[in-house]
Amino acid sequence: MREKIALMTDTVANLPESFVKENNIYVISLYVVVDEKYYKDGIDITPNDMFRLNEEDPDFSSKSSSPSPDDFSKIFKQIKDDGYEKVIFIGMGSNLSSTITNSNIADHHGLEVATIDSRTVTILEGLLVMYANDLLNSETDFATTVKKLNKAVGNSIAIGWINSLRYLKAGGRLGKAASKVSAVLNFKPFMSIDGNGEFDLYKLKMSKEKSYIETVKKVREELAGKENYYMAYLYGNDIKILDGVKNDLADLEKNAKGVFKAPTGSVVAVHVGPQIYAVAYLLVD
Repeated sequence: MREKIALMTDTVANLPESFVKENNIYVISLYVVVDEKYYKDGIDITPNDMFRLNEEDPDFSSKSSSPSPDDFSKIFKQIKDDGYEKVIFIGMGSNLSSTITNSNIADHHGLEVATIDSRTVTILEGLLVMYANDLLNSETDFATTVKKLNKAVGNSIAIGWINSLRYLKAGGRLGKAASKVSAVLNFKPFMSIDGNGEFDLYKLKMSKEKSYIETVKKVREELAGKENYYMAYLYGNDIKILDGVKNDLADLEKNAKGVFKAPTGSVVAVHVGPQIYAVAYLLVD
């Protein structure tokens, strides 16, 4: 008898809405905090709202906040009421957020819950969810799916370009890369974030056009000879920013086990701003 397993993630995974609906994935919202008011990501506030606020006031600042244990309790009850017995929750890295902690201390309403700490954020988290969805669709059992997911954590990277460092700097998200950053933030960095949530600056200042060439080169080097991988693309307020890399990676896309592209969510927009693109991949067994 097939196990009744629900798949759950948070809004920071930046999965396309169509993918979430088609696969009945449960998604819990993080919060964006503006002027001490809390807004649910994707429900009360959108990325476009964030971009507009940033454009209207260059000194505008906001922050993000995790779902509460009560928020988790409510969604776990919904999952239980929908007839599921087990849940795999893939959440934003515990090194970046208290989301995982709050999910663990929430009332699970009798569900068996396996929590996967993605250790990272945005489309890298989303790639783990895509992999999990494929495992469950192939009727991989609960224990094996959890084991495979935990093994895959860390085997990913997102490479791309950001128009400004000021959002990451303000949000305290630069980590070890911060030592490379000048007090002046009018750079256009070529950088990465890995499967452990660590940022690295390849170049402190690079034109968008040059970054396309370097991104394609790095992705090709990393995926050379690889067969089992997923890919994803992230963009800000203009999907056309991906045109410079997506066509040049068409052959790698074709061979990937799954691919998605998505705009930044409201929470991610807090930290990266409107002008961004990234190409990500996840290696699996």
